Amino acid sequence: VATFTSTGSSTGTRSLVSVIQEHDSATGSTGLNVRSDAGRGVFIQSTLAAGGYALEIDADQTTAGAVKLDAATTGGASAKGVELLFPALTTGTGLDITSASSSLGSGGALVEISQTSGTMSSANTAVLSLKQAGEGTTGLKIESTHASANTSLRIDSDSQTKNVIEVASGTNLTTGDMLNMSVSSAHTGQMISLTSSATADSARGEAILIDYRTANTSANAIRVTDGTADTFTVTNKGDVTMAGNLTVQGTTTQINTTTTLAKDKSIILGAASDIVTGATYTAASPPVVTS
Repeated sequence: VATFTSTGSSTGTRSLVSVIQEHDSATGSTGLNVRSDAGRGVFIQSTLAAGGYALEIDADQTTAGAVKLDAATTGGASAKGVELLFPALTTGTGLDITSASSSLGSGGALVEISQTSGTMSSANTAVLSLKQAGEGTTGLKIESTHASANTSLRIDSDSQTKNVIEVASGTNLTTGDMLNMSVSSAHTGQMISLTSSATADSARGEAILIDYRTANTSANAIRVTDGTADTFTVTNKGDVTMAGNLTVQGTTTQINTTTTLAKDKSIILGAASDIVTGATYTAASPPVVTS
């Protein structure tokens, strides 16, 4: 057992104990080796609230890692490879990872989490798990501040038989939205864009599938509004209501219903061109039609 104590009050930069390995060719050496067969290996207690870092590593590695943790954690409800606790955190940040580099390549990543076993088949295994309990908190927030930055969230998936994105809220969702997207700026792109380009694929599913099951026959599966009134609605039973005009361009229009009710003041059949209403006829030579 060895104890090193200093009672000096100097505020200058100094080291109480230094371990130095100066020869830069001794790449296999270890500056400080701590072995513990029981209990904690290393314990650092910093008692000055306004003090510096309890542990600081200033590494010059460029092609190798600066810190490595090889843990033999196997399982159990309380087993953790790394545990970080911030019980008094208020406006600060629990974990801050920052890179000021402007040359990060397309294959690089500021943070990378890998699960490399291709044989893991547990249905509930999560590579990244976020648990949120605080009222008013956000589980995951992505803030992109560069106007011409790439996508804020991108998923490259090789999945063939499973869902690429799945959101399951259970039975707790009441008045909230399952998915909410909003934009306040004028834009020429789509808020949602779906593209399937494999034209030779004969076994193709739907671009959009809505499976909306409810006993409320007036509940809308699709609703379009202009902010003041509904302009287009489709109930889960297939009833369609639209406030605007309907233009059908095709070869055949087929209506197969029990009752067809038309409340139009004018019905025109067999017109060879567009119909102009409200025209007046004046007998003259030649006759004049004014609309």
